Amino acid sequence: MAHHGPTLLILALAASLLAAGCREQVQAVERPVAVRVSAARMEALAAPESYAGTIRARVETDLGFQVAGKIARRLADVGTRVEKGQVVAELDAVDLRLDAEAKEADLRAALAVRDQAEAAERRVAA
Repeated sequence: MAHHGPTLLILALAASLLAAGCREQVQAVERPVAVRVSAARMEALAAPESYAGTIRARVETDLGFQVAGKIARRLADVGTRVEKGQVVAELDAVDLRLDAEAKEADLRAALAVRDQAEAAERRVAA
């Protein structure tokens, strides 16, 4: 029986090494991460999307006119050398005419209000 003692000791040592190796493997395994899964499907948007922005002219200049209106002709391009007094653009005459007519209508309306106020004042004074 003494003959089995060293064999049992070797087996016990091998079993403890195997158990220690298994523990290291168990500790090395990471926990699984929970993943949420859903099926892709087509859905209509709840509301149409809108974006804010600025619309700018393709060609801009720091020059200005004393009156408002659309440019009918541009006689100088960006980078063109111009002389003092040289015409660089012309305004659309239709806009100028419509603006003048609107100003005349405003004047007539103001004169009518004035006339009504003067008539009311005369009635009160009499």
